[in-house]
Amino acid sequence: MHNYYTILGIADFSGAEEIKAAHRRLSKRYHPDLNNGNKLYEERFREIQHAYEQLRDPLTKERHDNRLRYSYAAKNTFIEPEPVVVQPDTAVIKWRRSRGAAIACLILLPLFARVLFSKPWEANARVQETFTVGSEREAVLNAQGKPHWTTKQGSVEMWAYGKSFVIFQDGTVSNYLNLDSNLHISAAASYE
Repeated sequence: MHNYYTILGIADFSGAEEIKAAHRRLSKRYHPDLNNGNKLYEERFREIQHAYEQLRDPLTKERHDNRLRYSYAAKNTFIEPEPVVVQPDTAVIKWRRSRGAAIACLILLPLFARVLFSKPWEANARVQETFTVGSEREAVLNAQGKPHWTTKQGSVEMWAYGKSFVIFQDGTVSNYLNLDSNLHISAAASYE
């Protein structure tokens, strides 16, 4: 890789003004018309022109500067050689793979059998209790739990669960307001 700064006789990473001044100075000195067509001067003049063209354009100058920076860093860093990896015997690999497959089958087979042959619900699984209009207080307590607060006026009683309310008339649910969507209402007869 050529260092265009060295060709122009200036310091690395020089600015545009220094590059331009060095180009003018060297062009006057090595121009073929001033040196009677000497091939060495002509070749040197071409190098100077090429270096100037590369450093004049900001994009190519930036690329050149990056190459210089990283090539200096690469010369000063030690790269450790990669270790030699010895490939194990293929028979050993096949044996290990088959052993791993057998262990995986022994673990997964009972799980698949349980999923395939189990009932969709277990006898001891908890079923979500629900209530609807006409349900008793016990059904609401089983479905919702203890209310946050209650109020009663005559035969009308209201239980609050957050912003949702259940209204009882004579001990049975007469209406409800499910604002928080937290009431466990039976889907068959639900209305809001």
